[in-house]
Amino acid sequence: MSEIINKLKQNYFNRVEKWNKKCPKCNGDLYSVDNWIDMVMDGNMVVHCENKEEHVFWQNAREDSNTLHLNKNSSSTNFDSKKDYKWVDGSWNVL
Repeated sequence: MSEIINKLKQNYFNRVEKWNKKCPKCNGDLYSVDNWIDMVMDGNMVVHCENKEEHVFWQNAREDSNTLHLNKNSSSTNFDSKKDYKWVDGSWNVL
């Protein structure tokens, strides 16, 4: 496990779980990070890459679950996006 993910796990309030898909930018493992103290109903799920700190994505609970939005400052309430990706037929495509 990378230093990036270990640092996220050090926060007692973070629940960090390996995700089932790879990073669309570098093909590294992705980890969902959920802060159970700061729970937002229908908030975004935030996903971090193990390789690069700037590869942070969010996924909205009300959208297609195969869509990721790139934003280094992703959070449960931040809906800004630099680039969007959709999982189609086993690979990420830029929207």
